[in-house]
Amino acid sequence: MSDVIGVGPDGDYCLIGGRCTHCSRAVFPLREMCVHCLSPDSEPIPLCRDGAVYSYTVIHQAAPGFSVPYVLASVDLAAGVRLIGQVADPPGEVAIGTAVELKVEPTGEDSAGRRVIGFRFHVSKEGHI
Repeated sequence: MSDVIGVGPDGDYCLIGGRCTHCSRAVFPLREMCVHCLSPDSEPIPLCRDGAVYSYTVIHQAAPGFSVPYVLASVDLAAGVRLIGQVADPPGEVAIGTAVELKVEPTGEDSAGRRVIGFRFHVSKEGHI
């Protein structure tokens, strides 16, 4: 098994998924067995940053520490993986089909004041795809 955050070919942090060497489908996170064809032969791959919003919702009530409103989106990445995550941009900038970029970045601090690293989506300059 691999960690879910790694360094991509461009030298930036990225999420690490897996690609089945038998059926070529991608998954996140990397698994010991392909969930599509049950092959035990997967290899780690950095997940591409480019994606498009498949669906989303605007959160108006949240746990302490979260500023509202914020967007929670289901995003289809170009690698063929669908992820759910927060969109860093305001709700009015997000719609179904909006092009987004996946970024691994600091998302806050823990109770000891240490940076917490996670992933979020940011609206791409291209807008809709």
